[in-house]
Amino acid sequence: MRPRRPIGDRAPARLKAADLGIEKGLDLHRFYPDAEVTTEDWETMKVELYQLRDNKEWTLFSLLAMHMAIIAPEKRTELQVDDQVWSSLLSEADDQKQGEVVSHFLNLSMEMTIIAPERRVDLKIDSDTWEQIKADIDFYKSESDLVKVLEIVLPILIIYPEKRAELDIGEDIWTEFKKDLDLNRGSSWTAFSRIAFWLVILYPERKTELGLDSDAWNGMKFELNEHRGEEDDFFSEMACNLVFLSADEVRITPERGLELISYAQGESQQPLPSRSQV
Repeated sequence: MRPRRPIGDRAPARLKAADLGIEKGLDLHRFYPDAEVTTEDWETMKVELYQLRDNKEWTLFSLLAMHMAIIAPEKRTELQVDDQVWSSLLSEADDQKQGEVVSHFLNLSMEMTIIAPERRVDLKIDSDTWEQIKADIDFYKSESDLVKVLEIVLPILIIYPEKRAELDIGEDIWTEFKKDLDLNRGSSWTAFSRIAFWLVILYPERKTELGLDSDAWNGMKFELNEHRGEEDDFFSEMACNLVFLSADEVRITPERGLELISYAQGESQQPLPSRSQV
């Protein structure tokens, strides 16, 4: 979890649809990756992804690949996660599973699940590991360390959604991180989008309480443009978060993994195929 990265006191200029390459009449409270993530942006991410693969930096590779899989699921084959790459990711996950920090294993497994949901079966955990995970959650709750609780609970909800009923998420996480969300509003829209992403997964029924209004969308899109071309993963993370927050519905099931459903404008039940599954 990265520290906040404020952009100073400079207020974002109000963006117009034309500034973002969006057709007139489309909703500015939605992110359009086909228009707002350019071919150059995508190719830049691919170059970085392939370099990470060639350097065998698997934790960074999986993070960027997850961002890209959410931004453009229809381009998943361009990530080139073949059997050899998947085997390397599994080996990295096994190493982290043996480590002292279970959240490292869970976060990598979450990224792998989003990259290749059909291979989730490879990421099964045994009953002893699951009991240890639950014990860790209980311990961190007793210590009021909600950041550590979040780092464990969040990936579990994506990797093993069938286990949600076994997790007593409660209101404490909402209260703490909603406060953090509000503190970052206007000072760091990157952090704001990241926390909103977390809260939508944890409390999907409370998305309307996150304050995703015109000012928020304008600020997040402004900061996305500020990150464009930087030598870090802030652009890919921000674009990923905006795709996620733009979805009308988020579904997470064992059978289909993470699905982002966007309805056609003026419709309430017609999903758009290009964004229907991550």
